[in-house]
Amino acid sequence: METRTLYLLADDAKVRVKFYKDDMFRNWLAQDGDFYRVDTNDVTLRIYKKPLRFALYGSENKALVLKETKGLSWKGEETKQTLTRGETEQIFGGGMQNGRFTHRD
Repeated sequence: METRTLYLLADDAKVRVKFYKDDMFRNWLAQDGDFYRVDTNDVTLRIYKKPLRFALYGSENKALVLKETKGLSWKGEETKQTLTRGETEQIFGGGMQNGRFTHRD
C-alpha cells in the first residue's frame, strides 16, 4: 500500500492523518458535528469534527478497536487525547521521541 494522507478542518483545528500501512496510521493536530470515514483493507477510521475525536474499527466497520472518549483538546503547546482500547491493541508513539515505543501497560 502506498502512503495515503488525509487533511481536514474541525473548528479551529487542522488535522493530518497519514496511513503507513492498512492497519497503521498517525494523526497530527495543528492548533491554528460532521462525520468522516476512511477505509483501508484492514481498518475503518471514523473522524468526528464536533468535538474533534477519532474512532477505529475493523475493516467491516463493526468491531471497535479504539475510540477517543473525549474530544481532542489543546492549550498552548500541550495536547490531550483520551482513549479506550481493545484487549490486544497496541498504541505506538504518542508524541515526538526517538525510536519506536508502545504505550501498552
